[in-house]
Amino acid sequence: MHAIYVWIVPDQLMLPPSYVRGHFDALSNRNKLVTLVGNADGALRISQDVKISRLVSDTSMALDYSPASKLHGVYAFVLEGEVGLDGTGLGRRDSTGIWGAEQIHFTTGPQETDLLIVETAA
Repeated sequence: MHAIYVWIVPDQLMLPPSYVRGHFDALSNRNKLVTLVGNADGALRISQDVKISRLVSDTSMALDYSPASKLHGVYAFVLEGEVGLDGTGLGRRDSTGIWGAEQIHFTTGPQETDLLIVETAA
């Protein structure tokens, strides 16, 4: 089993603890960015200004990602494959954070790529 745990502090004090679990069908969502957590249809909703998205690709592709505002930071984590992020190369298990950007340019290589993008207010 492969699992990723993401701990997020809620935006309100004294909320009861909660646990949310979801399933992402990588095969039917291949080669497109899918919002897993956030305000999109089908996404898990939590009490915080956060969006978590995943891209699983099996071909070279380019993706321009626009954060909600310049006050939102983006953390990119490469689970598998290689990703170019605004000219910087990231390999398997590499990650980086970006703040203050209006748009972030991602590119994937021809091999299988699995990318997790976490966006939150900085």
